[in-house]
Amino acid sequence: MSDDEVPEMPEKSNRKVALFITTLALLFALAELGAKSSQTDAIAFNVNAADTWAFYQAKSIKQTTLRTAAESLEASMDLAASPDLVAKEKKVIADWRATADRYESDPAKNEGKKELTEKALAFEHQRDSAMEHYHVFEIAGVVLQISVVLASTSVVTGMSMFVILAGIGGVLGVILTAIAAFAPGMFHVVLALFGGH
Repeated sequence: MSDDEVPEMPEKSNRKVALFITTLALLFALAELGAKSSQTDAIAFNVNAADTWAFYQAKSIKQTTLRTAAESLEASMDLAASPDLVAKEKKVIADWRATADRYESDPAKNEGKKELTEKALAFEHQRDSAMEHYHVFEIAGVVLQISVVLASTSVVTGMSMFVILAGIGGVLGVILTAIAAFAPGMFHVVLALFGGH
Protein backbone atom coordinates (compact mmCIF):
# COMPACT_ATOMS: atom_id res chain seq x y z
CA MET A 1 0.00 0.00 0.00
CA SER A 2 1.45 3.41 -0.98
CA ASP A 3 1.42 6.48 1.25
CA ASP A 4 -1.38 8.04 -0.82
CA GLU A 5 -3.77 5.15 -0.31
CA VAL A 6 -6.32 5.29 2.46
CA PRO A 7 -7.28 2.02 4.18
CA GLU A 8 -10.77 0.99 3.11
CA MET A 9 -13.42 -0.78 5.10
CA PRO A 10 -14.42 -4.23 3.96
CA GLU A 11 -17.92 -4.53 2.48
CA LYS A 12 -18.96 -6.84 5.32
CA SER A 13 -18.60 -4.05 7.86
CA ASN A 14 -21.14 -1.88 6.02
CA ARG A 15 -23.92 -3.71 7.88
CA LYS A 16 -22.33 -2.84 11.19
CA VAL A 17 -21.98 0.78 10.10
CA ALA A 18 -25.61 0.81 9.00
CA LEU A 19 -26.66 -0.40 12.48
CA PHE A 20 -24.39 2.21 14.00
CA ILE A 21 -26.03 4.91 11.85
CA THR A 22 -29.45 3.68 12.96
CA THR A 23 -28.37 3.92 16.61
CA LEU A 24 -26.99 7.42 16.07
CA ALA A 25 -30.22 8.46 14.33
CA LEU A 26 -32.24 7.12 17.26
CA LEU A 27 -30.08 9.05 19.72
CA PHE A 28 -30.45 12.15 17.56
CA ALA A 29 -34.24 11.73 17.61
CA LEU A 30 -34.18 11.44 21.42
CA ALA A 31 -32.04 14.58 21.74
CA GLU A 32 -34.44 16.47 19.46
CA LEU A 33 -37.41 15.18 21.47
CA GLY A 34 -35.77 16.49 24.65
CA ALA A 35 -35.06 19.82 22.96
CA LYS A 36 -38.64 20.27 21.75
CA SER A 37 -40.07 19.25 25.12
CA SER A 38 -37.78 21.70 26.92
CA GLN A 39 -38.63 24.44 24.45
CA THR A 40 -42.36 23.84 24.97
CA ASP A 41 -41.87 23.96 28.75
CA ALA A 42 -39.92 27.21 28.46
CA ILE A 43 -42.69 28.80 26.39
CA ALA A 44 -45.36 27.66 28.89
CA PHE A 45 -43.37 28.99 31.87
CA ASN A 46 -42.79 32.27 30.03
CA VAL A 47 -46.52 32.66 29.37
CA ASN A 48 -47.27 31.89 33.04
CA ALA A 49 -44.69 34.46 34.16
CA ALA A 50 -46.13 37.09 31.79
CA ASP A 51 -49.68 36.39 32.99
CA THR A 52 -48.58 36.64 36.61
CA TRP A 53 -46.76 39.93 36.00
CA ALA A 54 -49.88 41.27 34.23
CA PHE A 55 -51.96 40.30 37.27
CA TYR A 56 -49.35 42.06 39.44
CA GLN A 57 -49.71 45.21 37.32
CA ALA A 58 -53.50 45.08 37.61
CA LYS A 59 -53.19 44.81 41.40
CA SER A 60 -50.73 47.70 41.40
CA ILE A 61 -53.09 49.92 39.38
CA LYS A 62 -56.04 49.08 41.65
CA GLN A 63 -53.90 49.69 44.72
CA THR A 64 -52.76 53.09 43.47
CA THR A 65 -56.32 54.03 42.52
CA LEU A 66 -57.67 53.08 45.96
CA ARG A 67 -54.89 54.88 47.83
CA THR A 68 -55.40 58.00 45.72
CA ALA A 69 -59.17 57.87 46.25
CA ALA A 70 -58.71 57.41 50.02
CA GLU A 71 -56.31 60.37 50.19
CA SER A 72 -58.63 62.53 48.06
CA LEU A 73 -61.68 61.69 50.18
CA GLU A 74 -59.73 62.30 53.37
CA ALA A 75 -58.48 65.68 52.09
CA SER A 76 -61.96 66.75 51.06
CA MET A 77 -63.74 65.61 54.24
CA ASP A 78 -65.78 68.26 55.97
CA LEU A 79 -65.22 67.61 59.64
CA ALA A 80 -68.04 70.05 60.40
CA ALA A 81 -70.51 67.78 58.58
CA SER A 82 -72.85 65.52 60.48
CA PRO A 83 -71.08 62.91 62.62
CA ASP A 84 -72.83 60.12 60.68
CA LEU A 85 -71.46 61.40 57.35
CA VAL A 86 -67.96 61.83 58.81
CA ALA A 87 -68.11 58.29 60.28
CA LYS A 88 -69.27 56.86 56.92
CA GLU A 89 -66.49 58.64 55.05
CA LYS A 90 -63.89 57.46 57.58
CA LYS A 91 -65.16 53.89 57.21
CA VAL A 92 -64.95 54.13 53.40
CA ILE A 93 -61.39 55.49 53.70
CA ALA A 94 -60.43 52.70 56.12
CA ASP A 95 -61.97 50.05 53.83
CA TRP A 96 -60.15 51.40 50.79
CA ARG A 97 -56.85 51.47 52.67
CA ALA A 98 -57.41 47.92 53.97
CA THR A 99 -58.13 46.72 50.43
CA ALA A 100 -55.04 48.54 49.12
CA ASP A 101 -52.96 46.88 51.86
CA ARG A 102 -54.42 43.49 50.88
CA TYR A 103 -53.34 44.14 47.29
CA GLU A 104 -49.79 44.50 48.64
CA SER A 105 -49.86 41.12 50.42
CA ASP A 106 -52.69 38.63 50.60
CA PRO A 107 -51.40 35.33 52.01
CA ALA A 108 -54.95 33.97 52.43
CA LYS A 109 -55.68 34.08 48.67
CA ASN A 110 -52.01 34.08 47.63
CA GLU A 111 -52.80 36.96 45.25
CA GLY A 112 -51.10 40.00 46.72
CA LYS A 113 -48.31 41.78 44.88
CA LYS A 114 -45.75 40.15 47.17
CA GLU A 115 -47.09 36.65 46.46
CA LEU A 116 -47.47 37.38 42.73
CA THR A 117 -43.85 38.54 42.57
CA GLU A 118 -42.70 35.27 44.12
CA LYS A 119 -44.84 33.25 41.66
CA ALA A 120 -43.65 35.21 38.62
CA LEU A 121 -40.00 34.89 39.64
CA ALA A 122 -40.47 31.13 40.16
CA PHE A 123 -41.98 30.82 36.66
CA GLU A 124 -39.06 32.81 35.23
CA HIS A 125 -36.59 30.52 37.01
CA GLN A 126 -38.37 27.45 35.57
CA ARG A 127 -38.35 29.06 32.12
CA ASP A 128 -34.61 29.75 32.34
CA SER A 129 -33.95 26.19 33.50
CA ALA A 130 -36.00 24.77 30.63
CA MET A 131 -34.04 26.95 28.19
CA GLU A 132 -30.76 25.57 29.59
CA HIS A 133 -32.03 22.04 28.93
CA TYR A 134 -33.15 23.10 25.44
CA HIS A 135 -29.80 24.62 24.44
CA VAL A 136 -27.75 21.62 25.54
CA PHE A 137 -30.19 19.18 23.88
CA GLU A 138 -29.84 21.20 20.66
CA ILE A 139 -26.04 21.00 20.79
CA ALA A 140 -26.24 17.25 21.46
CA GLY A 141 -28.56 16.92 18.47
CA VAL A 142 -26.15 18.73 16.19
CA VAL A 143 -23.23 16.56 17.33
CA LEU A 144 -25.27 13.38 16.77
CA GLN A 145 -26.47 14.59 13.38
CA ILE A 146 -22.88 15.27 12.28
CA SER A 147 -21.96 11.80 13.53
CA VAL A 148 -24.69 10.29 11.33
CA VAL A 149 -23.27 12.17 8.34
CA LEU A 150 -19.72 11.00 9.12
CA ALA A 151 -20.81 7.38 9.52
CA SER A 152 -22.78 7.60 6.27
CA THR A 153 -19.73 9.03 4.55
CA SER A 154 -17.70 6.02 5.64
CA VAL A 155 -20.12 3.72 3.81
CA VAL A 156 -19.84 5.74 0.61
CA THR A 157 -16.09 6.29 0.75
CA GLY A 158 -15.12 3.06 2.48
CA MET A 159 -12.80 5.04 4.77
CA SER A 160 -12.76 3.75 8.32
CA MET A 161 -11.58 7.05 9.81
CA PHE A 162 -15.09 8.46 9.30
CA VAL A 163 -16.52 5.66 11.46
CA ILE A 164 -13.99 6.48 14.18
CA LEU A 165 -14.90 10.18 14.05
CA ALA A 166 -18.60 9.26 14.09
CA GLY A 167 -17.99 7.05 17.12
CA ILE A 168 -16.27 9.89 18.97
CA GLY A 169 -19.13 12.20 18.01
CA GLY A 170 -21.68 9.60 19.10
CA VAL A 171 -20.09 9.27 22.54
CA LEU A 172 -19.93 13.06 22.87
CA GLY A 173 -23.58 13.31 21.76
CA VAL A 174 -24.68 10.75 24.36
CA ILE A 175 -22.75 12.60 27.09
CA LEU A 176 -24.30 15.92 26.04
CA THR A 177 -27.78 14.37 25.96
CA ALA A 178 -27.28 13.05 29.50
CA ILE A 179 -26.03 16.46 30.64
CA ALA A 180 -29.02 18.14 28.97
CA ALA A 181 -31.43 15.80 30.71
CA PHE A 182 -29.93 15.80 34.19
CA ALA A 183 -27.48 18.69 34.70
CA PRO A 184 -27.61 21.34 31.96
CA GLY A 185 -25.85 23.87 34.18
CA MET A 186 -22.80 21.62 34.12
CA PHE A 187 -22.39 22.33 30.40
CA HIS A 188 -21.89 26.04 31.09
CA VAL A 189 -19.40 25.25 33.85
CA VAL A 190 -17.37 23.11 31.42
CA LEU A 191 -17.54 25.88 28.78
CA ALA A 192 -16.34 28.42 31.33
CA LEU A 193 -13.40 26.16 32.24
CA PHE A 194 -12.35 26.08 28.59
CA GLY A 195 -12.77 29.82 28.15
CA GLY A 196 -16.20 29.78 26.54
CA HIS A 197 -19.19 31.88 27.58
